[in-house]
Amino acid sequence: MPLTLETFDDDESAAQTQNNSYDYQLGYAAGEAAAIAARAAEQGSLRNEVVQSIADINFGFDEAHHHILAQLGPLFNAMLTQILPATLSSGLVAALQDIAIAAAQQDADHPIVLRLPPDQLEAVQAALTDAAHPHMTFVADPTLNTHAAIAQTASTETALDLDTALSEISGVFDALPETKKRSS
Repeated sequence: MPLTLETFDDDESAAQTQNNSYDYQLGYAAGEAAAIAARAAEQGSLRNEVVQSIADINFGFDEAHHHILAQLGPLFNAMLTQILPATLSSGLVAALQDIAIAAAQQDADHPIVLRLPPDQLEAVQAALTDAAHPHMTFVADPTLNTHAAIAQTASTETALDLDTALSEISGVFDALPETKKRSS
C-alpha cells in the first residue's frame, strides 16, 4: 500500500509565501539602498578627513619652512657680510695655487701668466713662491676686481672672480623668502 502524506499547502499559503517573498524583496532593496547611502556618507566623511589632514600637513610644512628660514637669516647674513668677504684673499691664493699647479702639470714647457689686480700682486706672488712654475710671470691688471685673476697658458685661459661669485651667492640667499636683505 502506498504511503500517503498529508499536504499542508493550500492556495492561501502559496499566496502568503508569494507576499512574504515580495515583502522580503522590498525590505532587502530598502536595506541595500540604506547601506549604499551609509557607505557613500562614510566615504565622503573619510575623504574630507584625508583632505583636511593633507591641508594640516601642508600648513605645518609651510610654517616650519618659514620658521627655519627666519632662524637661518642671521646666519646667512653673517656668512655673506663677514665670513666670506674675510676669506676672499686667502681663497684667491688657494684657487690660484690649484690653477697654477694644474696648468704646470698640463703644459710644463710653456709659460704661465697670472694677471692680477695691482693691490693683490705682491701678496699672491709671496704666497705662490712655493708653487711657482719656472715660467710663471705675474702681471698687474688694473681692470680686474680686487679678488679676481686670470691665468693664461699657451692653450688655455682661466678667469677667476671671487667678488662676482660672492655677489651671486648673496643674490641666491636674498631670493630666499623671509631672509633679510644684506649689503655685500
